[in-house]
Amino acid sequence: MKITNISLVTFAVIITVLNHFVSPIFFNEGPDSSGTGLSILLLAIALLNHLREK
Repeated sequence: MKITNISLVTFAVIITVLNHFVSPIFFNEGPDSSGTGLSILLLAIALLNHLREK
């Protein structure tokens, strides 16, 4: 995998963890759909880049 794909997946995981675990615990908020959508978008971009390389 290229460094770009690794970075995209890393950012997606960080956003997901912040969205689903950190935010509800510290700020008493539910998971935000824009954070989830952004994570899915980053993972989709990484997947398309990976498929395009092959």
